[in-house]
Amino acid sequence: MNHSNTFEVKTNYGKLHITIVKDKKNNIENIFAEIGKSGTNIKGFIEGICRLINLAIRNKINLKEIYKELEGISSKEKPLFDGKVFKSIPDTFAYILKKYEDST
Repeated sequence: MNHSNTFEVKTNYGKLHITIVKDKKNNIENIFAEIGKSGTNIKGFIEGICRLINLAIRNKINLKEIYKELEGISSKEKPLFDGKVFKSIPDTFAYILKKYEDST
């Protein structure tokens, strides 16, 4: 049986829901995210981030290496999560992955 945690992030594009699916050993199996309507630029961007993170996970790349690459990326829009303002959506993904790793 797999377990998952979903995190809701407020962005200028609407609410971003990031779901981490874990296996029986509490390892990340997949990451999914949803935002906005199908076909929008931001929806494609988010799907691309998730696909690349999932590819890295499947290829046994250390989670810390993944979130370190995303950490600190800056953009005009500043997402809000956990009462904190982040530099970008990728920076928020980094925070959530680190938060997950710290909790395991």
